[in-house]
Amino acid sequence: MKVKDIAKLANVSPATVSLVLNNKPGVSDDTRKKIYEILDKHGYSPTIVPKTEQLQGSIRFLKYKKHGLVVDQNGGFIASVIDGVDNEARKLGYSLVMTTLSPDNCNEVLQIVKNDCRDGIILLGTELNNQDLVFLNDINVPIVIVDNYFEFEEYDCVVMNNVDAVFKAVQYLVELGYKDIGYFHSSFVINNFAAREEGYKKALKLLGIEYKRENVFHLTPTLEGAYRDMQKILQTGAVLPSAVFSDNDTIAVGAIKALKEHGIKIPEQLSIIGFDDIPFCLMADPPLTTMRIFKEKIGALAVRRLIDKIKNNDTNIIKIQIGAELIIRGSTCKAR
Repeated sequence: MKVKDIAKLANVSPATVSLVLNNKPGVSDDTRKKIYEILDKHGYSPTIVPKTEQLQGSIRFLKYKKHGLVVDQNGGFIASVIDGVDNEARKLGYSLVMTTLSPDNCNEVLQIVKNDCRDGIILLGTELNNQDLVFLNDINVPIVIVDNYFEFEEYDCVVMNNVDAVFKAVQYLVELGYKDIGYFHSSFVINNFAAREEGYKKALKLLGIEYKRENVFHLTPTLEGAYRDMQKILQTGAVLPSAVFSDNDTIAVGAIKALKEHGIKIPEQLSIIGFDDIPFCLMADPPLTTMRIFKEKIGALAVRRLIDKIKNNDTNIIKIQIGAELIIRGSTCKAR
C-alpha cells in the first residue's frame, strides 16, 4: 500500500498520513488511532529513517498481538514504549521498520521477517507466553523482547519490575492506614499480570495483611470490559474491601465508572491505585493514583541492548527490570 491508498481509506489527506507515519504532531488522537487501525489491518510496515548523515543499520520493531485486549486497549502505554524505541534508534543512526504480527497474518509476516530480518529485532512481547516463543526459532538475528520477562528462556528482555512496583503500591495503601486491601485482577492472563499477582501476595505477607480470596475481583482488561464486569459484581451484592490495587489503569478507570454509578464514593469509601500511568489517568474522575512506569526508557534501553548485541556479537543473555514511581492523585485517601 502507498500513502495515498491509506489516506483514501481513512478519508484524510496524504499529508495527514505522513504526519502519523513519522510520529509528528498536528493530528487528532481519533484520526491517529483510525490511521493506525488501517495500517494494522492491511499489514503496512512503515520505515522510519533517522535524520543522520550516515545510516548505521536497520532494526525491525515487531508488534505482537495475540488477542489485542492489552496491546490495543492500553495504547498510551504501548505508544510510549514505541516512542522510546524510535527516538533512541534515530539518535544512534538506525532506521526502524514497524511490523504487526498476529494469529491472522502470522505465517505471511514471519516469512517476510525471515527473508528480511534487518540487523536485529525488538519484539513487543506484552501478549506473548512461553509457548509462543517457538516462532522465533528460525530467526537468526539478535532479538530483544520488551514488556515481558521470560524466566528460563534464552532471550534478552527489558521490562518493568512488576513485583517491586506492586509492593510499593500496597505499601502506600498500608501507610494510609488500610488493613483490608483487595485486588482488581485481569481475567486475561499475561506474564506481567501474573507477576503483579505474585507481587500483591508477597506484599500482603511481608506487610502483615491477611490475603482474602474474596477480595480478588477478576475484570476484563479493557475500559468497557472492566466497567461491565464491575457492574455484574456489584449486582451480586459483593462486599468490597476499603482499598484495592488494580492490575492496570485501564481496569481501574473502567471499574471506577461502575462503582460511582452504584453510589460508591472514590476515595472516601474505596481507595484505588492503578499501574502504568497512562494519559487517561488525569482525565479520570477522580484522577487516578498509580505506579508510573518509565515506558520510553524501556524502549530506549531495548535499542541500546540490541545494538550492543549487533555490534559486538554479544551472546550473553541480559534481562533488565526497571523500577516504578508512585504518583499520588485523587483516587486514594487516608483510611477512615
